[in-house]
Amino acid sequence: MIKHVSTPVFLRNASPTPVPTRYQNGLVVDLCSQPSRSTVAEKLGRLVDVVGPLRSEGMDFLLFATAVYVADKKIPRRFASDRWTRDIELNSPVADTVRWEDATPALVETLSFLTGDRWTLKWRREENRLRGMRRRDHGDFDVVCLFSGGLDSLVGAIDLLEDPRRPRILLIGHYDSTLTPRVQRLLADSLARHYGNDRVKLVQIMARPAAARGEQQYPLPPGREATTRSRSVMFLGLGMAAASALGPERPLYVPENGFIALNVPLTKSRQGSCSTRTVHPYFFDKLLETLTGLGLTNSVSNPYQFSTKGEMLRGCKNLTLLRELAPKSVSCAHPELGRYERTGYGDCGYCYPCLIRRAGMHAVGLDKATDYKRDVCTDEELLGSSSARKRDTRAVFAALIGAHSSGHNPHLALLSGPIPGRAAVGSYSDVHRRGLEELCSLFSDKANAGVRHIAGL
Repeated sequence: MIKHVSTPVFLRNASPTPVPTRYQNGLVVDLCSQPSRSTVAEKLGRLVDVVGPLRSEGMDFLLFATAVYVADKKIPRRFASDRWTRDIELNSPVADTVRWEDATPALVETLSFLTGDRWTLKWRREENRLRGMRRRDHGDFDVVCLFSGGLDSLVGAIDLLEDPRRPRILLIGHYDSTLTPRVQRLLADSLARHYGNDRVKLVQIMARPAAARGEQQYPLPPGREATTRSRSVMFLGLGMAAASALGPERPLYVPENGFIALNVPLTKSRQGSCSTRTVHPYFFDKLLETLTGLGLTNSVSNPYQFSTKGEMLRGCKNLTLLRELAPKSVSCAHPELGRYERTGYGDCGYCYPCLIRRAGMHAVGLDKATDYKRDVCTDEELLGSSSARKRDTRAVFAALIGAHSSGHNPHLALLSGPIPGRAAVGSYSDVHRRGLEELCSLFSDKANAGVRHIAGL
C-alpha cells in the first residue's frame, strides 16, 4: 500500500500569528506587514484602493486562493508517488469557521478536479488583513470583468462596453511576471480612449511566490512547478473580492470561449488531470456553488460558454475595434519563452492556445502568420524535430485524424470531466465539434504540402 505524504501549507496574513511546528517544515505562505518578510510578492492592497474595503467573505476567499496558487507553484509534482498527484494540507484563516467547514467537501472536490491533487483543508478563526490598505474615495462600477490581456478577455470587455446602457467596467488583471502588465495596460488604455475614461478602469494585481530573502522567517524553497493549474482560482478570487465589495448585485464576467474552457483531451496521454481545467464547466459550477455557500452571492458567468473562438470573434459587437486591437493581445501559454530565445514577448504560435487563437482568427479572416514566433502551417522543421515544441500541434493532428476517420463522437465532451446539467452535454459536444472544424480549416487552407503530409490531412 502506497503511503501518501502531505505537504503542510500555512497561510499567515498581516497578523503576527505563530506558525505551528508541523507547518514550519512545509510551506508558509506569509503575507507579512513588511514586504521584505513576506514569502508572497503581492499588490493585493491595490484592489482596496479601487473598490474600497473588502467584505470579510471576499477577503477570506482571496487570501485562500493566493495560498492555493503559491502552493501549486511551489510543490513539485515529480516528488509525488505517481510523479503527478500531490497531497496538500492547507491551513487558512477565516472569519466564520463554521461556514467554511460546511463548504469544505465541495471545495475539496473543486480543487481536486482543477489541480488533480488530494487536498485537506483546515480553518482557524482569525480576521484577515492586508498590508498597505489605504482608505480613500473609490470608484463605482456596474460590472467586474476578468482581463488577462488575451483575445477572449478583449472581446468580453468590448462586448460589455458596447452595451447601450453604458455600464462602467472594472477590469481585473492578475499578473506574476514583468511583461504581462504591459499588454493589459496597452489594451485597457485603448478601450478607455475609445469608450471614455469614465467607463473603463483597469486594476492590475501582482501575486506570486517571493524569492528567498534573509528577512523572511520561513522562506519558500527554490524552483517552481511548471504545470500550474490553479491560476483561475487566483483570478476568480480577485474578481469575486472586487464584485462583492462593490455590492451583491454587481456581476462578475469570465470571458472564455467554450472550446478551450471544455478542453477535451486531444490524445489519451492528455486525459484526466493532465488536461488543464481552468474554466471547465464542472469546475466553474462547483466553485460557484461553494462561493454561494460562503455568502458570496454575486452572479458569475461566462457568456461564451457555448461559442468557439471563431464564433466569439465573429459575434464581437465592434469588429472594427477588435480588428485594430486583436494583434496587440497575447493568448500564448508561455509568452515569456521568447525572452530566453531572444525573440521577444508574445505568441509563440505552436502551443495549444496559440493554435486555437490562429484557428479562430482564420475563421473571421484576421489570421496573420507574422503575428507569431513560428508558423506551424509552413514550419516543417518545427513539426519534425524532437523538440517538445511540436507536442501540441501533433496532438491536434491526431485529434483531427481521429475525427475524420471515425466521425465526431458526441461523448468526447465528457472525457475532460462531467458536464453539469444533462441538457448541456449536447451543446458542449457541438462546441467541441465546431472547434475542431475551425482547427481543421486553418491547416486545410493555410498549411503547405509538407505540413499537410505530417498532419495526415
